[in-house]
Amino acid sequence: MMKKTLNPFDLIDLYAKTRFGRQKTAHYASQIISCPRSNWFAFKGVTPSNPVNVSSFFKMEVGSAIGEIKTRAMDAALKMWYAKHPEVLFRPLMEILEGDCPQMVQDIKEASEREERAFDLSTITPYTIPEVPFREYIPGLEYPLSGRVDSVANMPYLEDNGRLALDTVALMMEDKSSSAASTRMVKEKGDTWITYQLQHFAYHHRYPELITEMDYVDREWGYPYRFGMETLGSGVTVFQPGGPGRMGTPLASKLPMSPWQFIVARLRWMEELMKSETPPGRHVMTTIKAPHSRGDFKEFTEIKLELPEHPTFMADRDKYLLYVNSDGSMIPNRGQTAEGIHYRANTCGTFCNFRDHCMKLDGVTLRD
Repeated sequence: MMKKTLNPFDLIDLYAKTRFGRQKTAHYASQIISCPRSNWFAFKGVTPSNPVNVSSFFKMEVGSAIGEIKTRAMDAALKMWYAKHPEVLFRPLMEILEGDCPQMVQDIKEASEREERAFDLSTITPYTIPEVPFREYIPGLEYPLSGRVDSVANMPYLEDNGRLALDTVALMMEDKSSSAASTRMVKEKGDTWITYQLQHFAYHHRYPELITEMDYVDREWGYPYRFGMETLGSGVTVFQPGGPGRMGTPLASKLPMSPWQFIVARLRWMEELMKSETPPGRHVMTTIKAPHSRGDFKEFTEIKLELPEHPTFMADRDKYLLYVNSDGSMIPNRGQTAEGIHYRANTCGTFCNFRDHCMKLDGVTLRD
């Protein structure tokens, strides 16, 4: 008789719940613009009311896997390319960094000596370095800014006259994957979320000596797209659709202050809010009507988190809301829903680990 095994996805679900939801001990570069309430719960070490489940785990891991595949492919491609171009003076990547970016070398050394989640020096090759971690201690902040550069590569480059250079340079890369809606924004508008651009800038600020780019890959079609980031001689940092060296848009044009001033002020605001004994803000519920079949309208409830005013409050990104039906069930965040609701925000629904804790504070009970 065939033995009945445990469900493998149930085991993965248990694993995912232990891997995510640890108490935060640092600000994350990937979450510079994030929900102040979620931050409050995470830094206080509150046990998540809505821990990561197997489906959200796979969604996150797919993005990580794409980055890992890209780094492995880059390593193999560079090894092949340099074998065919012996005229180029090849130097191992760490040797380049020791001369051009000693801060990264120091960060790698310190990360390799950590007791928890130490950086594995054996992953370094002459061509690539994956997932370079750092912690930056900023004056005036209690907690450090923590980041993890997805990869650094030992790249050939062209001289100003278009000829192949006989030397190589280090290229720092941040990898992102996108769904169909995000891919349209990336491809058609040549833009991406300001949250990602600030993360990219945090790495650029940490390692200003390196050429830097953000690479997108569409999860369904595999379509790749490049963005660059460069600080010009005038001191203006530009975000460059198409890759480094292209025409770009000043990052400060999307912010109320310079990018680094914004990051420091935003993180300082988060720390000020954390001093409170209760989470910041409050939820406000509004009844709305959306077009329904046969010319009728269907009523829904919008639940929106209202936050204290602050210079770094971003009206287009600091939208933490969800829509619910009359029975309390959530309407999924899918751009424009079948109900006709334009629903593009930092949803309080699917990916918030503290959703139920947060809602119950304001007397809101949801049904999955």
